[in-house]
Amino acid sequence: MFWSRKTGWIGVDIGTCAVKLAQVERRGQRYFLRNAAIIPREKMIDTGGWIRSIPVSSSNEIREGRAITGFDGKDSACTIPLSVCDVRRISLAETSDMRSTVGEKLSEIHSVRTDNIHFDFWPSATSDSRDKNDYNVICQADRWTNQVLLDYRTAGLNCRVLDGVPFAIARACSMIDGFDTGVPYVAIDWGGSSTTVCAVAGSKPEFVRSLPGHGFDRLHKKIGSELGIQPSAVRKLCSEFGLANSREIVDEDVCEVVTEITSSFRGDLIEEIRVTLAHLHSRMKKIFPVHGIVMGAGATLKNVDAWLTDELRIPFSTWRISTRSTTPVAGVELYGPAVATSCLAWSGA
Repeated sequence: MFWSRKTGWIGVDIGTCAVKLAQVERRGQRYFLRNAAIIPREKMIDTGGWIRSIPVSSSNEIREGRAITGFDGKDSACTIPLSVCDVRRISLAETSDMRSTVGEKLSEIHSVRTDNIHFDFWPSATSDSRDKNDYNVICQADRWTNQVLLDYRTAGLNCRVLDGVPFAIARACSMIDGFDTGVPYVAIDWGGSSTTVCAVAGSKPEFVRSLPGHGFDRLHKKIGSELGIQPSAVRKLCSEFGLANSREIVDEDVCEVVTEITSSFRGDLIEEIRVTLAHLHSRMKKIFPVHGIVMGAGATLKNVDAWLTDELRIPFSTWRISTRSTTPVAGVELYGPAVATSCLAWSGA
């Protein structure tokens, strides 16, 4: 039985800037990060639009990640960047074959044949129309699916599931201690090249918005440029000192410098998140968040949760997972979606 296994699949989060691998262990009802690796991409993925995006191989990064540490098995699941996907909500009347109905609607919207795309859909919990239902839909060009499958074969892995990023984010949220399925959350995946805002209700994604150009790498490079320090020093500065906050300050002068240098970038991001929350409040009050979770590269910035709490008036926490004491992993905040895909080993997929 799949529930009896102790080790998850190899979870792979294919990003625009890097490829992350993670594998978890299950002990009772708790999960622990067993192995993890992050490999910068040899070639960046174009974020110019999902229909026009040309697939980029990730096989070298996957192979290098597997070689770094002791990942077990060949079964795997992965996500690909939202920048090469389309995520939207559509309203449709119920039919006996909703998959065909959704496919026809996507074909009409994007002027593409349904056999040239792969898509999944799920009903929204916020539908309020009497004659139509709202569906969340995620789709990608089939050339990207084919590229991922080729990369897996080349890297010697068996791709069991191609997971949608919104589902991976929601699943990662549900893994944190104290997660309450009865209340809505907002998850902010502050990645290297972009940020994803995902409203989560009942452990499922209910609304997703991608914010291209609002990635943590811009902030990271700004600090390095202003202070004349190397990326490794910037990472240490962010993780050990971070933002000035009355709750926890390691060195007030250093934190004030980081806060000042990053002020403009953070302000732009906050405004976009506020726009998203305002939309939820006006159109989908049932899923307006009670709690927030931040993950990704931006979550490695010390005191980022306190900053988000103060700015958005929603209590935020930073996503984390316990690691095996024998194999401590730095920057666990980076691995939320990869960990979530590893956990699909227990889903019966």
